[in-house]
Amino acid sequence: KPMRRAASNSPTKTTAEPALVIARIFDTPRELVWKAWTQREQLMQWCGPTGFTMPIATRDFRPGGVLHYCLRSPNG
Repeated sequence: KPMRRAASNSPTKTTAEPALVIARIFDTPRELVWKAWTQREQLMQWCGPTGFTMPIATRDFRPGGVLHYCLRSPNG
């Protein structure tokens, strides 16, 4: 359902929390998929283009937590 903006001077305030839902079925053990998303070294193996590095990777998997990462190209 669409988010409604709150009455405010700031156009970024909303009345509902934004959500990102990613759903996919993998033919592999659940533990391996979990490690791929939760272990920085594993995340770096598949996330982003070849040659990029991941200088920042912050993961908080509690409800309401965030996955924040930064990718850096080979030329900076």
